[in-house]
Amino acid sequence: MYIIGIIRVVMRGSFAGVGIRIGRKAVSGLHRVGLQTTVAPVIRTGDAKALVAGALVAACSLASAASAQGWSDGQVLTTQPLLSSHGYGPVSQPQATTSTRYSGSHETPQRRSQPARPTSSSVRQGEALSRDLGLEQQQPQHESQSSPEAPEIRALSNYAAGFLTDPDPMVARAARLYQQANYRPLWHYDTGWTDLGHGAYSLLARSVEDGLPRETYLNRMEQGLRQGAGAAEVAVVFALTLGLLRFAIHLRDGLRADAVPANFDDGFKLAYRSRSVSAWLDSFRPRTPLYRALRTELATNRLTPFQTSKAALAMHRERAPLLIHPEHHVVVDLGLQRLRVYEARRLSFELPVVVGTPDRKTPIMIDHIIDLKFSPEWTLPPVVVRQDLLPILARDPEQIHGMGIEIVDLAGQAIPATAVNWSSYGQRSEIPFRFRMSPSHPNNQLGGVRFSLTNDQAIFLHDSPDSARYGDGIRSLSSGCVRVGHAHLLALWIMAQQKAWTPEDVSRAMSSGKTTVERLPRPIPVNMIYSTVGLTEHGRLFFKPDIYGEDAQLARFLGLNLL
Repeated sequence: MYIIGIIRVVMRGSFAGVGIRIGRKAVSGLHRVGLQTTVAPVIRTGDAKALVAGALVAACSLASAASAQGWSDGQVLTTQPLLSSHGYGPVSQPQATTSTRYSGSHETPQRRSQPARPTSSSVRQGEALSRDLGLEQQQPQHESQSSPEAPEIRALSNYAAGFLTDPDPMVARAARLYQQANYRPLWHYDTGWTDLGHGAYSLLARSVEDGLPRETYLNRMEQGLRQGAGAAEVAVVFALTLGLLRFAIHLRDGLRADAVPANFDDGFKLAYRSRSVSAWLDSFRPRTPLYRALRTELATNRLTPFQTSKAALAMHRERAPLLIHPEHHVVVDLGLQRLRVYEARRLSFELPVVVGTPDRKTPIMIDHIIDLKFSPEWTLPPVVVRQDLLPILARDPEQIHGMGIEIVDLAGQAIPATAVNWSSYGQRSEIPFRFRMSPSHPNNQLGGVRFSLTNDQAIFLHDSPDSARYGDGIRSLSSGCVRVGHAHLLALWIMAQQKAWTPEDVSRAMSSGKTTVERLPRPIPVNMIYSTVGLTEHGRLFFKPDIYGEDAQLARFLGLNLL
């Protein structure tokens, strides 16, 4: 009806000046809600009839914005029943003439009939709030302004001011935001709960869709609601703001995080002004395919309780950014037993891997591949020597020769196995010998290539002669190093980029029986991570057992119950 009225006014030539003023008002309104439009040049020309198009664009833009942000003037959010479904009021359909407020005879916010147009008092409060937040709206001031000594403002001032120096940085931050707003309530005015307040509550109630416990953000608010109206309203309003701030940080960095990004407060103020709190929160979410898939499953409630708890842990891990090279890098997921190769941060290919056993865990770490050793000799790692080889040597030293293992001293001289009293070396003794196997021996566990890292734990990636170990199931069978299935593909990816090798070059070097070392001009970043939830190549979720107990440890750290 408003659009028709504007058109009628504009089409009457004698009222062109009125039409222009109306058009300017429409454009001003668009800019106040953060929308851009092409109507402004038309208005500046003074072409009143052209404002027919301008009015339509303005109306459509406002309607589109309202739909996108989940709100509209004079109408409650479509999430309104959420408050009721949690015991905070009767379930009813959203009506264009309803708003919310606390009822003196009830413990929860109740809806009551209100005029479609906002009261002058609520308009004045909104204008003053925008000014205090540094988000002034260019619109006429009313003759009488809301008194800063209004009871609700005075009560919130007394309440929030006490938290300005709170040891919890997020509580203090919420208090400072209210201080900057002259302690005007953000979500609840004298007309009751605003649409934005209902929407904010709904967003926090759905925090479980992000693997985050709703009670972390709503406990204080819901406790206040149960206490009833009056002074409890102040605590409820403050708790809703605090919950939103904390939820945003947890979306970004996970539970127990308290570091605040730059411009955090300004972002909140802008989101509040433009009624885009949902979009503001969404900007903190990870953009990974796994996170999106998990959020979809949690929203539709299709996971078992056990899977739900594992999904929450997986989403927390997705929030931890990898310290990786932006162009090319390797990720070894120890829990999923998969190696992923990325180029320009896009997945290039995956390979199966075998990782350490639960009592010989492959460590979670960040490292670099610095060279490729083709046809390598195998020097047995210390854990294998102490736990596996020493008992054999103490029982029957001659047996080692049948295994293809050569013993040398620190000077590189060969030592007969029978020349040493192996029983004198315990599990913690320093053993002044090295045990190695030639590149051509069929039991050489390094296969055709070793990918050398820089750590001091004797952990590296390598080929393996046992291709049967790379099937489905749990592949935690090594002594700590990572065995790479189809290792020639990883070798080719590296050598083709850095030394222009062909597949034939790689194959020849891996099978020559002569050890050669190819140092890399540009070391390859390697991130060894741990997760137990992944995506198949078709985008379907799958879950792996917690072989290293990392899920249980992370759940304890975060204070979550792992079912």
